[in-house]
Amino acid sequence: MPASHVEHPYDRLMRQTTTSRKGGTELSTEQIVRAAIELLDEGGIDAFRMRALAQKLGCSTMAAYRHVENRDALIRLAADSVQTDLPEVGTLPWYERLEAFARHGWTTSWRLHPWVIDYIDSGGASEQATLRLEAMTQVFRDAGFREQDVLSALTAHWSFVIGTLRLIITMNPDSERNVEHENAIFDFNLRTWILGLSAMVHGYGPVDLEESTRTAATTSSSPGHDERSPSPG
Repeated sequence: MPASHVEHPYDRLMRQTTTSRKGGTELSTEQIVRAAIELLDEGGIDAFRMRALAQKLGCSTMAAYRHVENRDALIRLAADSVQTDLPEVGTLPWYERLEAFARHGWTTSWRLHPWVIDYIDSGGASEQATLRLEAMTQVFRDAGFREQDVLSALTAHWSFVIGTLRLIITMNPDSERNVEHENAIFDFNLRTWILGLSAMVHGYGPVDLEESTRTAATTSSSPGHDERSPSPG
């Protein structure tokens, strides 16, 4: 535990001086962020406009800008706000940590706020997204992926997350979304994905696909090799 706590920018902004709305009531940064999240949940990032936010809050557009630098800064605050701290995983095996992180992201933010995925996928940075990236990098290192393959593993995992979420949203419009059904789809896809990664790790040891391909080619051409018999282990 560090000796001194480093304050997060979001916490500091939440304590900023309030601004008056039309009618004399006060407006805080926290209220602005909460209203932004509601608009983002309704229409996504592309449809989000500061003018619509001001109308929702009953204030001028400039009043909102007294609390946030610009639209992108507000979206970043909203993204940080809806992403909670990663679960404690201790020394669990890599595949259990991978599952825990994915389920946490799904249940706490991705399913409820799909725009967060679009934000991160477009290169948007947030404190929680950075922490998740660091944790996931360590997961794939511990799984046995070579350092030069870790980025590919991370990209593949993120593609799984994006693909699964967008498939679920496409299949289930807002008016027809069913939590139990969506959770079942995510659960099946997640387990299939982790089983595939596990097969790579257990089949190849430290993951080196080029070396494994050469080894397989040599083995298959060896005298007495029977392609129908799986290798032991």
